[in-house]
Amino acid sequence: MIFVTVAALCAGKAVACSCVVNGTVDREYQKSANVVILKVLAIEKTDTPPPRLVNYGGIKQTVLSVERVYKGTLKIGQKLKSAQGGGADCVWTFSDRSVGEEYLFYLGAEPGDPKSSDGVIAATGQFPKVVPSDVWIASTCTRSNSVKWAAADILYLESRSKVKVRTRLSGLITKNVRSAIEEQPSSFEPLSNHNVLVSGNGKTIKLTTDQNGVYELYDLPPGKYTVRPEAIAGFKHTQFARYDDTQVVIKPKAHTERNFYFEIDSAIRGKLFDTNGNPLKDVCMELLPARGTKVPFLYNSDCTEPDGSFELKGIPAGSYLLLFNDDDVITAEEPFRAFYYPNVKERERASEIQIAPGTKIENLVIVAPETAEVITVTGVLRMQDGKTANSKNAAFAAVEFVAEEDEEADEDNPSSRVMIDADGRFAIRILKGQKGKLYGTVTVYPGLYLNCPKLEKLIPRREGINIVDIETPSVFINAESSQAGVELKFPFPSCRLRID
Repeated sequence: MIFVTVAALCAGKAVACSCVVNGTVDREYQKSANVVILKVLAIEKTDTPPPRLVNYGGIKQTVLSVERVYKGTLKIGQKLKSAQGGGADCVWTFSDRSVGEEYLFYLGAEPGDPKSSDGVIAATGQFPKVVPSDVWIASTCTRSNSVKWAAADILYLESRSKVKVRTRLSGLITKNVRSAIEEQPSSFEPLSNHNVLVSGNGKTIKLTTDQNGVYELYDLPPGKYTVRPEAIAGFKHTQFARYDDTQVVIKPKAHTERNFYFEIDSAIRGKLFDTNGNPLKDVCMELLPARGTKVPFLYNSDCTEPDGSFELKGIPAGSYLLLFNDDDVITAEEPFRAFYYPNVKERERASEIQIAPGTKIENLVIVAPETAEVITVTGVLRMQDGKTANSKNAAFAAVEFVAEEDEEADEDNPSSRVMIDADGRFAIRILKGQKGKLYGTVTVYPGLYLNCPKLEKLIPRREGINIVDIETPSVFINAESSQAGVELKFPFPSCRLRID
């Protein structure tokens, strides 16, 4: 049921645990040495964890009791200690709210076992070496879950001796009602008494989810089937693993799982133009709640395409304001100050946009305020031997412009930037009247190219990973009018990428 990509912050950088989609409950059971329901008794905290041992939330470890044993040598009432993860290490992360909660865990053979049931190392390379020998490691790369969300697994585990060689189709159906404001809580709950139609082999079977949102069906003959949950007005259903994939294949003596969750089906689509009717590209916008405190990590935003089009989808129900260029800085991509829909600078004068389940606002035409004039510089980016830069010899190469009068701009934050096309050509927009340097840039590191000694000499040798940006000699630009035919050339020849 679970597929995991958990983000965490480590040493100032975003890192993540990525796991392959887990097998069905019958396969997970076979791979796991211990399958148990555990109850959290206590959270043990510390300010001084061992080196490299994660203590997310100040938690050293968690104490749990065995409530139910489906497989393994653990005994009911036995107490276990579980390591504390942090997301990026693929180890289960507990919190103070976990006390009293019950979890279905698929565990290794013994305390400190770093392998999940499918052989995935459930930690960073150093983590297992510093875990005390009596502390268990619960991996997020298994079907382990809270009991609330493991109901489908538990149904099978409770009757496994009777049904283990029969075909089984099962799944969980949930409804996610998000909120854009803190004053109105979101909800994510299983859908009970919800109908599901299973069609195939010349017949249709109607199922109904139980109180935990679970449907299941045994003894379907092998073959192809379609699984469709009953529709909910204003909502759409997706799968956890694949979008709207309702096709399943039942194999002899095997399990098949299709989980669906409903989310609001809403959208705003439109186009943005300047005062002369020209489409505006790369202009970013954001939907803001008209009232209330915006919830953290709510991202209802988009940036316009070359034809000025934009699309905002999956918007929680509520009243919104649409803000363009929120940092209020005039650039070549956003050559105007911040404004609200329809075309006002003051928030209190902005028009509110009402969103309900099923709301689809189409063909919204927005004209930006008076825009600063922009010129375009076109040209080609080449290698030292005259060959054009492309994905084969300069992956992710770009052209940047740093204006002299732009106090915030430098090589790390250029005034304008554009990626090259497949033929090494570029068309970069610059605010009219700006003066500064135009150059090409590409990010490289030792060994990226095959047999490219001239490039290797340009990479400084220092301890650690030597990732650097190599730039072309710059060209001075006086942006009074558009220019064409500018040529930029890297100081190393065309070499084949090692990853090619």
